[in-house]
Amino acid sequence: MIPLLQCSDLWTQEHTVTALLNLSLHEGNKALITNTGAIKSLVYVLKTGTETSKQKAACALLTLALVEENKSSIGACGAIPPLVSLLINGSTRGKKDALTTLYKLFSVGAVKPLVVLVAEQGTGLAEKAMVDGSVKGKEFAVLTLWQLCADCVRNRGLLVREGGIPPLVALSQTGTTRAKHKRKLLGYFLQSGI
Repeated sequence: MIPLLQCSDLWTQEHTVTALLNLSLHEGNKALITNTGAIKSLVYVLKTGTETSKQKAACALLTLALVEENKSSIGACGAIPPLVSLLINGSTRGKKDALTTLYKLFSVGAVKPLVVLVAEQGTGLAEKAMVDGSVKGKEFAVLTLWQLCADCVRNRGLLVREGGIPPLVALSQTGTTRAKHKRKLLGYFLQSGI
């Protein structure tokens, strides 16, 4: 079944990823799925599939990420960039699944690849999420910016130069309590130069 995820027929790919998602929901299947190399193939679907296929691949990765040992494999197979792309460009359902998967991965070793990705693409990616994103997306964006700026003066300057302050100010008035707290810490970094 796994080779069908890389099939050029998008209909076949979509049905295969749906079947794999359904199989991944059963706890006993998670190890079997990951041991067959499905993570790399699911990342392939995230990059090349239809909107529905991408959303279902993100959801399948989320169910596989419920097993602690799979989280680093998912990050190492390159899932972070296509998940971020789905978060920005996907359907409402795709964005939700990408955000939930990133959040689950964010709690472990995927932080560094995500921070590197955002640093390479500039902070505009996270700033866009602060302005246009969902409540959770905004919280996630501030957390990402905080991670970027906590240890790097260069990133703090980049955030200021690329216009990140207005979205942060707006977020301080409308964001969740957690986002407001991270925004406050980020503001402290930016003001103090620490």
